[in-house]
Amino acid sequence: MIKKLSPQICNKIAAGEVIERPAAIVKELVENSIDAAATAITIQVEEAGKSLIAVIDNGCGIASSDFNLLFERHATSKIVKLEDIYAIDTLGFRGEALASIAAVSRVEIASKTGSAKTGQQLQVDGGRCGLVKVVAMNKGTSVKVRDLFYNTPVRYKFLASDRKESNAITGIVEKMMLANPDIKFSYQLDGVVIRSSAGNNQLLDVIHDIYGLEITKKMLPVSTQRNAISMHGYISKPEFTRGNRRYQFLYVNGRYVESPALQTCVNNCYRTLNTINRFPQYVLHLEMAAGEYDINIHPSKIEIKFRNQMALESLIEDSIKQCFADNILVPQVNLSDATEPERASEEATAKVDDYFRLFNQKMQQSDVYLPEQNAEDKSFAKEPAIDYAAPFTDERCAEAPFEVEPFDVEVSPTDTTRRDAVDDFFVDRDVEFVEQTVIEEFVGKRSTHYDNLTVVGVLFNTYIICQRDNSAFLIDQHAAHERVLYEQFLADFRNSQIESQYLIEPIVYRSDHHTDHYIERMVTDIKRLGIDIEPFGDESWVVRSVPSIKGVPFDEQSIIHILDAIDIYKADSITEHNIENIIMASCKAAVKARDKLSVDEIYALLKLLQTYNQPYTCPHGRPIIIELTEYELEKLFKRVQ
Repeated sequence: MIKKLSPQICNKIAAGEVIERPAAIVKELVENSIDAAATAITIQVEEAGKSLIAVIDNGCGIASSDFNLLFERHATSKIVKLEDIYAIDTLGFRGEALASIAAVSRVEIASKTGSAKTGQQLQVDGGRCGLVKVVAMNKGTSVKVRDLFYNTPVRYKFLASDRKESNAITGIVEKMMLANPDIKFSYQLDGVVIRSSAGNNQLLDVIHDIYGLEITKKMLPVSTQRNAISMHGYISKPEFTRGNRRYQFLYVNGRYVESPALQTCVNNCYRTLNTINRFPQYVLHLEMAAGEYDINIHPSKIEIKFRNQMALESLIEDSIKQCFADNILVPQVNLSDATEPERASEEATAKVDDYFRLFNQKMQQSDVYLPEQNAEDKSFAKEPAIDYAAPFTDERCAEAPFEVEPFDVEVSPTDTTRRDAVDDFFVDRDVEFVEQTVIEEFVGKRSTHYDNLTVVGVLFNTYIICQRDNSAFLIDQHAAHERVLYEQFLADFRNSQIESQYLIEPIVYRSDHHTDHYIERMVTDIKRLGIDIEPFGDESWVVRSVPSIKGVPFDEQSIIHILDAIDIYKADSITEHNIENIIMASCKAAVKARDKLSVDEIYALLKLLQTYNQPYTCPHGRPIIIELTEYELEKLFKRVQ
């Protein structure tokens, strides 16, 4: 028999959709405060919200004539007609929150408008409203929710531990703080202030209030506008990543939303800049007309659909990549997690300097001090110092601490008018390094952290040691060369100059009707990628040559992977869908650790890195260069106290 449910049962069913846990109540009440134009919001929670949740604001307040409708379902001041649903500019609009909360708890609400002399107070017990009372209070609204799920014991039993529920509430408050830096928040848990913000409309200050100074220093500002859409916020430097996506926040007109497509778009901007399974942290705000998106998908109002998804993705991608190009992304080495100590006083420093001055009188005066030697003992004979910054000559190369192969041209690292240093870089090596086309592709030199570096040595035949001003730099030669080869391959693809290698035994690729159709359509672009392919019977293709990077060909598995996924490619994105294959080939072709480089080759490598947008990580995301400041070394040697 079909029966019509009572209003009490309907309210409890609706409460199950809207009020899943205490954090959901905090979200709904804070959103109401924000819609009321509050500039200060206080959140008080006791026992993880099970015994008390209080939200107090200084917003516009509720008119006394509206009190009788507060806890009626689908009673709202946010929308009037059907069309309003598709142009929502407030956080709440359904008119379900208060009714759902009151159905499963004991609620006390008090409010006063700016023009009223007194406030109104109403108590609701399990959905049953009491009498409205007159109270004295300041302008604003106070909502107190007690004894959550007292009348639905099954729901109460399935709540998580106090710790988990408290963490969920804290997460909601943090999202609200990041969404509204112009609002002063105070969040108290069991009488202790857990989170607070100044409400000075500075998003970076809110990030500092939540995550601390060290993380704040690793954030980069982004801001752009295109047509009627604007974006601003902060993204983390590629050197700083998280192990999950929990620290990625996207807001649309002040509302926290989740969009897997836009999240993927942001993460893809970090591809080749960080390692696998690492994710950036960001707080991004999008501003657009209310009719450009639809938030009316789920009662939680978190899922969202956009009218022009591709335009948003383009805006985000261009803005983030421009941010990376405008900033130096070299990670600095911090040798101590302790706070930075103050420098020693001048008097203390003078005493230490006097001691070492006396001690040094017994030592040889050179760049490297060595113990004084007896005439009979020649085992500590001093090696001649090498000036890496001096102009390159045959005599100087003969003094190098590693083997240097002959070159046809004489190069000076300070000669900016010549490009000979990057012509046929690794001439007599198994792996040829670079061609003139790289410089022609990026003829405009960029300002990077590689400018004006002086090479002072090589460590373990792997790490190039450089110096500039008061900083030392270590450069991984393999990672640097890998980035050069990767960028070279992409440039060659754009210019249809991919190097191919013919196979002694061609690869026969077995396709199906679906894949066969797309290969026929994309055959020209496949050949641009360096794959010489032609039909070989029904649903079969023969591959006679494959792309290679400096003599190292793509393996058969990479070619099969490219053809298997051909249906998702576009002519201009075929390389993007094969990033991993290109990275692997670049890694195999690059010089390895322990390979000895000449000084000429090192300077040519640095000059090439200056021409790229992202010369700070290899395509796998590992750093190419790290910085060690003089001050960090002073701390290590206890020269600062």
